[in-house]
Amino acid sequence: MKTFVLVLRDEEERKNITSIIKSIGFEEEEDTPDFVVCVGGDGTVLVAERLYPSIPKLCFSKHTSCRTCYFHAEKMTEVLRKVKEGSYEIVEKMKLEAEFNEKTKRALNEVQLHNKKPTHAIRFSVKIEQRNHAHLSSKLGDIMVFENVVGDGIIISTPFGSTAYYYSAGGDLFDEGIGVAFNNPHNCRIRPFVVGEDSAISVTLERGEGLLIADNDENWIEIKEGERFTVKKSGEKAKFIVVR
Repeated sequence: MKTFVLVLRDEEERKNITSIIKSIGFEEEEDTPDFVVCVGGDGTVLVAERLYPSIPKLCFSKHTSCRTCYFHAEKMTEVLRKVKEGSYEIVEKMKLEAEFNEKTKRALNEVQLHNKKPTHAIRFSVKIEQRNHAHLSSKLGDIMVFENVVGDGIIISTPFGSTAYYYSAGGDLFDEGIGVAFNNPHNCRIRPFVVGEDSAISVTLERGEGLLIADNDENWIEIKEGERFTVKKSGEKAKFIVVR
């Protein structure tokens, strides 16, 4: 790896951090870098993956709350030297993709349907078709249907995202599969659960106005009554650099 691009939210630190990376012998390249250096927190990692999908990420935290960062910023010089020496490996993480009206949204953490108006619940239905799931979901059927659920929406999560919004909604951490959590359901009690990673999940908005959101992307898609989107495992994977 020779070229890098730096993604961070604190622009005041850009010049200093860029100098550190260049001092190790890497060259800056914004368009087609060999790897991406992320400095910040979980949100910065998600932004970096959206800007540079599938390009290996080297993630440094500035705060102990960053669950997606492998290294603290204080170790930056040490870690970069190991990367320069080739003493690293690439770890791949599953992503999801949501398809709606010939538009595709990809997510490293989660895809969700959320009520557009916080003062109004939405009504929606969900159909899940599972494949290759026997070891994961022996208590769940091949086809699951949840009709006319009233609430704030639904969260569909990767294992990587199981520490984030899915966990906040009551889900447990998991290592494989796709997590499904209903967000504040009013007319039923459905505990979050995990289905096989090859499952196809379709969500139909029955009443109200909703938003289709991928990770922390503010370019969400508005969903109207009667419209449907589908979620499945993406063929695209996120890649992270871990030094040895």
